[in-house]
Amino acid sequence: MKGGHTNLQEVPDILVASKVSRFTGTRIETRNTHGTGDTLSSAICACLAMGKSLEQSVRIAKSYLQKAIEASFPMGQCFGSLGHFWNCSLGNGL
Repeated sequence: MKGGHTNLQEVPDILVASKVSRFTGTRIETRNTHGTGDTLSSAICACLAMGKSLEQSVRIAKSYLQKAIEASFPMGQCFGSLGHFWNCSLGNGL
């Protein structure tokens, strides 16, 4: 369950698997959040495909998403896009 739609300063995401794990991030005040759920789930899948555990994958994906929101940019009159390529110059994938 993702907690981005709450009004809290701390954004909690909950993973329920063999145990319950809580992952938190800091809310970033921006309207440029279009596609956060898709990005989070895709990043989790990418990490799983690289052989990471489920919990590691969620932790890495959440960190990636946090930075993509920080690098977001406005587009038109609605919600803007995430900065998916914030780390391309690093050359190390997620």
